[in-house]
Amino acid sequence: MNVWNVVRYEVRRAVARRNAITLVLITVFFEVGSYILLTQAHGPRFDRVLVPLKPYLWLLGVLLPQSLLIHFIAISIASGSMAEEYEQGTVDFFLTKPIGRGEFLLGKFLGGFLLLVSVYALMVVLALSLSFLLFGTQRELNYLPEVVGTVVFSSLTFFTISFLVGR
Repeated sequence: MNVWNVVRYEVRRAVARRNAITLVLITVFFEVGSYILLTQAHGPRFDRVLVPLKPYLWLLGVLLPQSLLIHFIAISIASGSMAEEYEQGTVDFFLTKPIGRGEFLLGKFLGGFLLLVSVYALMVVLALSLSFLLFGTQRELNYLPEVVGTVVFSSLTFFTISFLVGR
């Protein structure tokens, strides 16, 4: 048994607990809701602001989760990761396997963070799709890797602290 087996176990466990499904539903609701609100808002003042920003609305869907949602998701995934293993008694099972404690913790950490990054990737794909579909051609997409990298890095801080506290 190695670290990658623990990573796979962590992702499968999150799906089985329906955490991942709940996170995906929250993500879809949040992203779709944000763009629907933008398409439904009309008025001379709003149109004066929105029309010049339409080619850059992909940023809304990519950055808005960073300020409102992704850190809470990081905390919920990370803090429960080890706590639930101790609560259910499954940590004792893993520690009897030929895997060290460090490898086990690294596998749990990487598995949870992979789940978090996957949820954020879904947010980004939805944001890009909806912004192109609802507002036309988007500009300055060359900044997308830097923006996504920054959000993932900032969520790593919240994830790490929550993982250590939840342990």
